[in-house]
Amino acid sequence: MSKLALSMRIDSLTDRQEVRISIDEKLMAFFYSLGADCILVHYSFKSKQELIDFLTLNAVTGIVLSGGNDIGQYTKRDEIEHWLIEYATEYDLPVIGICRGVQVIGDHFGVGLKPVKNHVSTTHNVSLSDGTQRVVNSFHRFALTACPEGFDVFCRSPDGSIEGIRAKHKNIMGIMWHPERETPFCNSDLLLMEEFLRQGDKRCVV
Repeated sequence: MSKLALSMRIDSLTDRQEVRISIDEKLMAFFYSLGADCILVHYSFKSKQELIDFLTLNAVTGIVLSGGNDIGQYTKRDEIEHWLIEYATEYDLPVIGICRGVQVIGDHFGVGLKPVKNHVSTTHNVSLSDGTQRVVNSFHRFALTACPEGFDVFCRSPDGSIEGIRAKHKNIMGIMWHPERETPFCNSDLLLMEEFLRQGDKRCVV
């Protein structure tokens, strides 16, 4: 069974002088439905080694970079998610990026972002590399400027924006839509993630 470390969004409540970290319970339910267990990653680690100790203690076998927050909004989250990618790459663990997670993957591998229109709180078609099309939800204001080196684009929106990437020689995949926000969960998303995690379980060396 996969044991996934999920990053969380950060919200500042200025009226309460609080900074909260949270995650949509539906995202956990999505991965639970695939038979995976979920560990939530906080941002209080003072060093990369502390994060590694946490991941090792919890026997994590994969990483999920969740949505929410723009890159640069909370530098501690940015830093720790980059550490998560480095850890997963070192131990050949699967990494799944969702929305912002794709942007973090792109940033980690040297690709910038550009603003896009008509991608917030809507749905649109996407074209897949196998020649098929499907409809996905969309909640993002930015898209990758290009495909990161060492990755393939497997999904694009009608305006040409990159909607899905997968590494050629690493176990990293990202999608710009939110599979957890579909009711019920979309069978295409479940199959995509199930196949990806199954391959990751075979390659896991931790």
